[in-house]
Amino acid sequence: MDGSKKSKLTKKSRILILVFALVMLIASVAVFTVTYRRLEATISNERVEYVTELTHQIVEKVNATIQMHLQEAVANATLMNKTQPKSFADIQSVFDIDSPDEITSDGQTLFVSAQGRCYLPNGDTLRVADTGFLSIISTRRKATSSFSQVTSYGDYWLFGAPLDSISIDGIEMIAIIRAFPSESFSDNMTVAMFDSQTSSFLVSNTGAIMVKGHNATGYGSNLVYSLTDKGIDDKEAEKLFSAFQMAELTTNFIEIEDTQWIIQSETVRDDYVLVVVLPLQITASETVASMNQLIFLVVALLTLTLVTILVVVIRLQRAAADRRLQQETFKSELATQSANNKSEFLAKMSHDIRTPLNGIIGMTYLAVQNMENQVELEEDLSKIQTSADYLLSLVNDILDMSKIESGKMELRPEPINVEHVLRDVSQQFMEEIARKKINLSLVETESAPYSYLCDKLRIRQIMMNLISNAVKFTPTGGRIDLAMTIEAAGAGKDQITFSVADNGEGMSEEFLQRIFKPFEQATGNTTAEHGGSGLGLSIVKNLVRMMHGTITVESELNAGSRFVVSIPMQQTEKVKDAEMLFRRTASDDEAPPPSMPFAGRRVLLVEDHPINAQIASKVLAGWGLDVTVAENGKIGVDTFRASEIGFFSIIFMDIRMPVMDGYEAVQKIRSSGRGDAASIPIYAMSANAFDEDAEKSIAAGMNGHLKKPLEMNKLKQVLEHCLLKEDGV
Repeated sequence: MDGSKKSKLTKKSRILILVFALVMLIASVAVFTVTYRRLEATISNERVEYVTELTHQIVEKVNATIQMHLQEAVANATLMNKTQPKSFADIQSVFDIDSPDEITSDGQTLFVSAQGRCYLPNGDTLRVADTGFLSIISTRRKATSSFSQVTSYGDYWLFGAPLDSISIDGIEMIAIIRAFPSESFSDNMTVAMFDSQTSSFLVSNTGAIMVKGHNATGYGSNLVYSLTDKGIDDKEAEKLFSAFQMAELTTNFIEIEDTQWIIQSETVRDDYVLVVVLPLQITASETVASMNQLIFLVVALLTLTLVTILVVVIRLQRAAADRRLQQETFKSELATQSANNKSEFLAKMSHDIRTPLNGIIGMTYLAVQNMENQVELEEDLSKIQTSADYLLSLVNDILDMSKIESGKMELRPEPINVEHVLRDVSQQFMEEIARKKINLSLVETESAPYSYLCDKLRIRQIMMNLISNAVKFTPTGGRIDLAMTIEAAGAGKDQITFSVADNGEGMSEEFLQRIFKPFEQATGNTTAEHGGSGLGLSIVKNLVRMMHGTITVESELNAGSRFVVSIPMQQTEKVKDAEMLFRRTASDDEAPPPSMPFAGRRVLLVEDHPINAQIASKVLAGWGLDVTVAENGKIGVDTFRASEIGFFSIIFMDIRMPVMDGYEAVQKIRSSGRGDAASIPIYAMSANAFDEDAEKSIAAGMNGHLKKPLEMNKLKQVLEHCLLKEDGV
């Protein structure tokens, strides 16, 4: 009985195992079938995606070619408008044309008269078959391109742009064309893969072939008609015609002589169509072969795969758990580090801001106590000014660093002369250099043939930081070497290299690894001994990077340091010396003359903050000016309107004020209709200190923008410019 039961159990177990195995086999076959079909669908999609990518690449090349030659035509038109040649001989000279009587593979410049005739640079006439193209560039004043037959020379790709009316040997020219033989663009259309089985064409929306790659042999003048000759039926031909009319990517599958082909078309600029034709099987031949081999491999290893999947799933689950643990650990460490960084930043800022504030508050207290002692009072006031200057410098550095890290720092290039940059910047340190008896060596290019496009304010900021550090860390009787070189860096560009070297304290190898990080100092005593926030070199590094330049540093303890900044700059037309970058005038540093040349002139000061109003009023009054204060923009407008024409000589306007802000107040003054409303100088006097704030003030109708805290020498320069110039001083 027991044996019978055991036999039945064993048989039942075997049946269950057999059923389980059969179910697993059926399930595996079903899974494999579904997978195989998905692979086929994936391969089909990959074919289309592959050809799409191939088409996009050629479209981008064609679009780039069109854009390049249209820009070339527009540039030639601009040059013509600027030079105003009078004869065909002048044209040949302006454009440096070696072969004025023919159109070569490098292209030729043609000219269109008001009568619609085309001319070679030697004056010979040509006939352009596409008169519609001539009409567009001549009458609609639009740059465009066209394929057209030119006289008997053949088919050309023409790129045209309108001209101002220019008389050439008595012929009124109104447009300019760059002409290239169509076959010269075949390289752009050639697909360098799959041997000669892939063909590409640039066609019109009617299928007419404009340009074809070198691989595209055996095709006539119309792509659809050529494919019809190869065996496609009328329905497929109609689909192709329809695809060429659509301004979007279109894919068609056709059969030619028992072979599947894929034809993909995409519209490019100026309504041309790029068409790629290739056999379907070559797009994924290796993938298909691999898939067939996979059939046998999967069948042979089916059981092993099931076991492997189970093992992989378990391992993946363990790996996922490990990754989650690592991610949680990383997030925890990152949060801790972020908190530490914020705490360190706040501690550093608190220390660096409180230090000069302590000096200002403490010295102000001592100054009050020393009112009767003139010598100590002057010393206290001098130290207050030093602490205030340091605090302002720190705030400016923090704002610059914030703009850099947030990506809001923008460069504003303009033409400058670079040959005297080092000399102009180093002038600001001459008093300290003389005091420390530093031997300053300066080597600069005497005269550069070009000016260069760069942001002069940021170039000055870079060199100010480097030279300031050299002066700080060079001992009494030391040496500083400044140098600048110019080297060619390609078409229209030069590499401008500045070098600042000293024989001062130098830096350790360890500190050189972190020198460009924010708030870094060589030692804890650096700020106390030499000043500075540790932000300067980090700002320099970021500014140089934004200018696509490089900065390197070499240093050795007790042997000095050498910083080298190299920046590529675009050449531009030489500007006059009067427009040079960093020329300092005597008025930059001199105190107002004792004769008070502004005496008797009236100033309207619009300022809501009583202390700021008191400071500005006393400074202006000390220079002999009669000051009227308005507490907000509305009072300022009313005061101006109530005064006689010409009563006020200049207006200083705060921006952020109650009732009416400075922007609105200026606009109301300018639009008041008074005789002096448009001419009276109005300058912003605001704590809004960014470049965009200055631009906004100018846009609102002001003549300039003075930043708070006020720099008295700049305030005096504004007064001299606006008031003394009127008097002919």
